[in-house]
Amino acid sequence: MKVIGIAGKAGSGKNTVAGILAGLLLDQEHTVHLDAIAVGIKRAAWRCGWNGKKDEAGRALLQRVGDEGRSSLGPEWWLDLLRLRSPLGTAEFLIVPDIRLIEEARWARRNGVLWWVSGRGGLSGPAAEHVTEMELRGLPLGESDTEIRNHGSIDELMILVKHAVADGRYDPDLLELASVIAQRDPPPSATLDIWPSERMRVALRAAIRAGQAIVREPFFDDDDGEYRLEARRVEDNAMLCTTQGHRRVEDAAAELEAMIAASR
Repeated sequence: MKVIGIAGKAGSGKNTVAGILAGLLLDQEHTVHLDAIAVGIKRAAWRCGWNGKKDEAGRALLQRVGDEGRSSLGPEWWLDLLRLRSPLGTAEFLIVPDIRLIEEARWARRNGVLWWVSGRGGLSGPAAEHVTEMELRGLPLGESDTEIRNHGSIDELMILVKHAVADGRYDPDLLELASVIAQRDPPPSATLDIWPSERMRVALRAAIRAGQAIVREPFFDDDDGEYRLEARRVEDNAMLCTTQGHRRVEDAAAELEAMIAASR
């Protein structure tokens, strides 16, 4: 079983990413188990009178219950409960959408990968200073970690998760810069592949910043049943390259580099 732990601020979209990820893996006929470390904390909080709401009082109670469990029963108590509920080997993937502490992040990395959801969220008041909101802020992005920058629409978020599933990693700067937006009702099997050439990515990024190239919205290619992106020249709307060919990627990169050089 491969663990995919998801970290990020409260309200950053961790559960949404987990749901999209689980759906994609299930579409690929993988077996998936979705469980959260907070399940045990919430069950204990119910017994302490929690009403199920995550308002200021509700979050304070959840944080207090979590603290009591860790201080009385061990620092990995709530993680241990998850391991008992979801032992490794019961499915191909275990998705855990609430990695909040360093030991939890280390466990996810040892047994799989760690995803970071950034771009939105965050608490205010005393809850924002709690250890579960603060401890991971100083933890650097690991070599095998993946960052999901969630500051767009749900369609954009789906695209980012698809890239992470397909590649294990992706170039968030290019996706953000190119404004890859809104795939509307794509077939479940559709994929969106970014340019495989690093030279092309660098050249395209520079051309977009210089206002000389744009990336068109995704379009559906009837020939092979996949979504594509087109890079076009701003001056005359001529196509430079698509994500899956129709022209040699290196030739397109060379043209972009020449455009940039000529503008200087």
